[in-house]
Amino acid sequence: TNNTKCSILKDVYSTHPSWGVAFYDRFVSKTTPLNQTVRLYCHIIFNTIAFLLLHVQLFLIPGNKQNNKKMHRILGRITLLCTLIGTGSAASLASEHDTIHAYGGSLSKYGFYSMAFVVLFTGLMTAKAAIFQQLHLHRIWSIRYAGS
Repeated sequence: TNNTKCSILKDVYSTHPSWGVAFYDRFVSKTTPLNQTVRLYCHIIFNTIAFLLLHVQLFLIPGNKQNNKKMHRILGRITLLCTLIGTGSAASLASEHDTIHAYGGSLSKYGFYSMAFVVLFTGLMTAKAAIFQQLHLHRIWSIRYAGS
C-alpha cells in the first residue's frame, strides 16, 4: 500500500498522514523545544477560556443589567487578555508554518495570520465600543468577536 495517501479520501488529501507526523515531531517528540509545546498549550488553554467567557458574557451575564455591569467589565477584560495571549501564541506558532510542507507552507502561514488579525481586531473593536459607551455597537462587535 502507498502510505502517502489518505485511506478514506484517496487522492484528495495526499499529505494527510504526513501532517500527523509533522505535528507529532513538532510538539510531542522528545526533541521538541519546550517553548513550542508551551506556546501550543497557551494557545489551546487561553483561547478556550476566552471563548467560554465570551459566551458567558453574551448569554448569562449581559452587561445591560445594573447588577451585572461590574462582573461583565471584569470578565470582558479577562476575555480580551486571554484572547491576546492565546492568539499571540498561535500567531507565533504560525510563523513557523512555511518550513513545514505538510501544514500547507507559506499559504497556511498567511491564512493563520489573517485569522489572528480578525480575532484580535473584533476583540479590540468590542473593547473600544464598550470604553466609549457605544452599547449597541459593543453588542454587535461582541457577536462578531464570538463568531471569529
